[in-house]
Amino acid sequence: MSMSLKLRIYYNAIFGAIGGLIGWFIIESFLSLGNINIFLSDAIWGGVMGFFIGALIGAVDGSLNKNLYRTFVGCPSGALIGAVGGMVGLTIGEGLFLLGGGGTVGRSFGWAIFGLLIGISEGLVNRSPRKVSYGTIGGAIGGLIGGSVFDALSRAFAHQSQNLINQTLSRAVGLIVLGASIGAFIGLVEDILKSAWLKVISSGRHEGKEFNITKKITVIGAAERCDIPLFGDAQIAQRHAQIRQDKNKFWLEEISNQNNSFVNQQLITVPKLLNHGDTIQLGQTKLLFNYPKGKEQDRQE
Repeated sequence: MSMSLKLRIYYNAIFGAIGGLIGWFIIESFLSLGNINIFLSDAIWGGVMGFFIGALIGAVDGSLNKNLYRTFVGCPSGALIGAVGGMVGLTIGEGLFLLGGGGTVGRSFGWAIFGLLIGISEGLVNRSPRKVSYGTIGGAIGGLIGGSVFDALSRAFAHQSQNLINQTLSRAVGLIVLGASIGAFIGLVEDILKSAWLKVISSGRHEGKEFNITKKITVIGAAERCDIPLFGDAQIAQRHAQIRQDKNKFWLEEISNQNNSFVNQQLITVPKLLNHGDTIQLGQTKLLFNYPKGKEQDRQE
């Protein structure tokens, strides 16, 4: 795994953990849920946690790429979907918990739904079904693991009524682990299941960055709304080129009139089939096309 992809998983985990910490602080400081209906309590509690974890994880992509548009879109979208996910997931989990006579399986399933719905937000924002599936799997795994740790800590300190500090701190640690787990697994699953990606190999502000190709048509250009935004190169148009995926084949074509798109130093005037290890040059920016090892492709044009 490259440093760029490790950095994304790291950011996902850190932002998710911060979201969990903020949610814990809000609940402990401003909400008193002990005297209301258990389902209403879970809905409010889950909604608050989902809001902050979803918002922070939703802001990761824009923050990593220094893209204000993606940050401003991803953060509120993640918060909204996360809040809904928290309310739905924990309410369902509580119902299954009671039906099962107090077993932890029901609540664990609820935490998985919680993480699953948080995980789909980035894919919805980017209108990428593949990212939705990555987030669904990663969020569900992260929610299941992180939620189980949270429940384990809660049970361990549940009978220590004389030590409220320990109970409070255990909830804080559990929610930090929950947020970090959801964020980390969303990034990890995307890396494991990626179909192809580009790595910037030219020197400059983007050097070393990697961009997963997760859509049927991936637009590359200088505009913030592009799927792969490349700023700082005056020779790159707002919408410069696109990679079109057709089953297991990837085609590069220029969609601007710059006439300065190359594959392996050869100017492309018609769509060009990409192979693993091909060097793409757009303007002055060079990118390396990568495809996971072990996945065979038919490379006949």
